[in-house]
Amino acid sequence: MLLFRLFICLNFYLIIIKRISTVFMKKLTLLLILLFSLSCNDRQKKEQALRQLEQAQQELPKLNHAKETLDAEILSLKAELEVANDQLARSKEFHFLRTEKERDQQIREAVEKIEQIEQSIKDDKKQINSVDESTQYTQNRILALKEILKN
Repeated sequence: MLLFRLFICLNFYLIIIKRISTVFMKKLTLLLILLFSLSCNDRQKKEQALRQLEQAQQELPKLNHAKETLDAEILSLKAELEVANDQLARSKEFHFLRTEKERDQQIREAVEKIEQIEQSIKDDKKQINSVDESTQYTQNRILALKEILKN
C-alpha cells in the first residue's frame, strides 16, 4: 500500500517535471509502473493497469483534438495578421483631409493589433508544444501499461 501511495506521489511529480526530457520521462514512467506492479498482487495489478490503460487511450483523442483546434486557431490568427499588416500599410499611406495626429494614431493602433496577434500566435505555439509533450507522455504510458498487461 505504501508503494501505491508512493506511485501516486511520483506520478504527480512526473506531471510537474515532464518538460525536462522525454528520455527521462520514459525511464521515470517505467520506474513508476514497476513500483506500481510491485505494490499490488497480480489480479489487482492487472485490473489497475487496465483501468489506467483505458483512461490513457481515452485521453489521446482529446489531446489530438486540442492540437487540431490550436492549429486551426493559428491559421486564423495568421490570416488576421495579414489583414492587420494590410491595415498598417494603408494607415501609412496619404489620405486627403487626415491630420498627422490621426495618421500616427492609426499607425499606433495597427501596430498594437499586430503585436497582440503575434503574441497570441506565440502563446498558441507554446500550448501546442505542451499538448505534444502530453501526447508523448500518454503514449509512453500506454506502452508501459501494455507491457505490464502482457506479463
